[in-house]
Amino acid sequence: MQQPLISLALAVKNGLPHLRSAIEAVQRQGYRRYELVVQDGGSTDGSLDYLLSVRKSIPVCRIESAPDAGVGQAYNRALARCAGELVCFIASDERLEDDALERAVGWWRRHADAVYVNGSVRLVDGAGAVTQVFDSPHFDLLGHLRCEVVLAFAGLLNAKKIGSDLYYDEALRTCPDYDFWIRLGSRFGPEDFFVAPEVFKTARADRASMSYRADRFPQFCADKLFVLNRFLDAQTAGPLIEAVRRSSSAGILLWAAEQVAYLEGLSSLFVRLCERAAAFDPWSPRLQKLVADSARRPVPRG
Repeated sequence: MQQPLISLALAVKNGLPHLRSAIEAVQRQGYRRYELVVQDGGSTDGSLDYLLSVRKSIPVCRIESAPDAGVGQAYNRALARCAGELVCFIASDERLEDDALERAVGWWRRHADAVYVNGSVRLVDGAGAVTQVFDSPHFDLLGHLRCEVVLAFAGLLNAKKIGSDLYYDEALRTCPDYDFWIRLGSRFGPEDFFVAPEVFKTARADRASMSYRADRFPQFCADKLFVLNRFLDAQTAGPLIEAVRRSSSAGILLWAAEQVAYLEGLSSLFVRLCERAAAFDPWSPRLQKLVADSARRPVPRG
């Protein structure tokens, strides 16, 4: 049986020094039928020079560099040049496990009809200490709309099966993955998303990432609410759709409140997010639990 070609899509802009670790992890892969498709956004820190210096050590490495309008456009440009039947998103602050591609191909061979096969993500802080192992949940669309189910890009996407939906919405400033998984969840059932309880990659979890900056969450919410309403507005109107809109809008804001509480405690931003969620769904069990948990936490001074 022929080994499938995997396209590793890497979008980068000024990714040093972590980019070196990401590329070294790619070079260590035991599975060798892959291509690295790099889209550089006009780096000025030496990232492009570094990539050009190591390209010959990678089976197939295609690099292009041009200014872009954001991460969505950068990944779309990389995806347009991917030839593999399987696609793996990687980032400059992530490291694949040495046998990640080999194991993921094994998952795919056992679940060849899956639209996505994915594993877990090991999160580390700036010092390299493990802070969490994030196990990807089993996907369902309603849970995703409510931000109760959060998928990581920690595996292989079936490019042939996904077809024209393998893209990011470039109009979104943040969270293009929220829209991406909605499009896939609208076409495919939960059985088409396979989860393996094995670590696929290590990712940095510190303020170098937007996901770990509390001040970014209002924009995350704005983009997710826009995508949610666009999706629901395209459905047949009725009480059920409006119920989903209310619970999902509250879910997005509560997801943000949970993350903000983790990052900076019971701040004014946390309170505002909870108040906005309550306006959509005041009886949400998730909101009630968050408020109860918050009441037991010490309020920071200053």
